[in-house]
Amino acid sequence: MEHPFIYINTAHALDAFAKQWKKETVLGIDIECENNLHHYGAYLSIIQLSTKTQNFVIDMLAIKGDDRQPITDILKNPKIEVIFHDYSFDFRMIGSELGITPKNLFDSQLAAQFLCEEKISLGNLIEKFLGIKLEKGFQKADWTKRPLPQDMLSYAIQDTCHLLELKEKLETALKKGKTDKLNWLKQDCKHISSKEWKNPELKFEELKGVKALDDKERAICQELYKLRDKTAKKLDKPAHYILSNKLIKEIAIKPPKNSSFWKKIRCHRIVRENPNLWSKAIESGKKKTHKLPIKEFKKMNQTQKDMLEKLEKLRNTQAKKHKIPNHILMNKQQMIKSITTTTKKEKEKILRPWQQDIMKL
Repeated sequence: MEHPFIYINTAHALDAFAKQWKKETVLGIDIECENNLHHYGAYLSIIQLSTKTQNFVIDMLAIKGDDRQPITDILKNPKIEVIFHDYSFDFRMIGSELGITPKNLFDSQLAAQFLCEEKISLGNLIEKFLGIKLEKGFQKADWTKRPLPQDMLSYAIQDTCHLLELKEKLETALKKGKTDKLNWLKQDCKHISSKEWKNPELKFEELKGVKALDDKERAICQELYKLRDKTAKKLDKPAHYILSNKLIKEIAIKPPKNSSFWKKIRCHRIVRENPNLWSKAIESGKKKTHKLPIKEFKKMNQTQKDMLEKLEKLRNTQAKKHKIPNHILMNKQQMIKSITTTTKKEKEKILRPWQQDIMKL
């Protein structure tokens, strides 16, 4: 099924349509990004936006800098409710690129979790509540292509054109029964919108397996990692295209004895063509050591462990009673914080009012 949309790729058009969107009370929003899959780095490619009557695709590669301000103003407008499905990645990307957090969130995935839906993907929810089956494909597509093919754009807009109707169905379901789950959802969404979201920058120390290396191996690994990142940025390629994490760690543990090694491994041709550059990085690493920062880790005492066990049982009982998933009522981090925090004022910050009412902490 085709859904007509307006493609926006100029600052003038964005400004003009944003004046219309400002009059809306609710909008469906989704994004498509490059996330180190086809190119170097993570960044917005398009933003899909739907009102009750129209659909739009905003080309974020064509509109840059201050020219993006109209869409930024819309997203952070507290008078406009913005519907996302699974806010987490989208909020991090928007926070990193636009420097804001959308202020009036309705998250359809979170709503589905409050309803204890087993299948919470957007496609599953639209099929169940609206009887519409979404087309699949393009999950690994290169959204930096220009012009974007019509079939990719049609696929992208289907993620927002049903959001407003889905929201109404979910709200109706949340209002049923004795509990006010819609109010609970609103409290959680407000809490999410009060936080600052950024796309985390992967640090060398966070690479899988780095902690298992010794200090000298880690130093070699870091030098190779830095060279790989510099090369990937220069070529506009994902870092793993240049040299895999697994191979970097293997080389750090057992450095090659001669340059012929680089011609035999699976890597980008630029590595094979410049073996001396990578050998120099290894030699540089051999002269160094890299110690991991020591993290302060507070272990719970036995009394606290017993308290956690009791709290978990209470949480599970109450979650079952109110027909919500355990982690929605109180996740592990909240439970640990509530036990290790001493002051009442700090404890109140851990849970939203609806959680406090149920848990009676």
